[in-house]
Amino acid sequence: FNDAAFSSFENLSKVKDGYVYVLSNPAWPEWVKVGMAVDANDRCGSYQTSSPYRDYVLHHAVASDDRRKSEYEAHTALEKVADSRKGEWFKIPVDKAVECITGITK
Repeated sequence: FNDAAFSSFENLSKVKDGYVYVLSNPAWPEWVKVGMAVDANDRCGSYQTSSPYRDYVLHHAVASDDRRKSEYEAHTALEKVADSRKGEWFKIPVDKAVECITGITK
């Protein structure tokens, strides 16, 4: 089991393509999370397990052939326009965050 589970994880971590996404939670109405994942819907689902209300919302995801690079570019762009940043969380309206991540993949 260990060999199969860990080899699968290692293979997944080597995958470059995926998505950069914007999600939010009404508990923090002025904040959005901008992150990267191989599958944005799956990542949003994993956040739901930490919320008793299952209230995370995936607002937008853009495909990228290098999700790590695209996430870095998105974070760099967001830092210039967001009111504040805490890790991958930015104090910015959802529509502005979506605009930033859409621009990095064009």
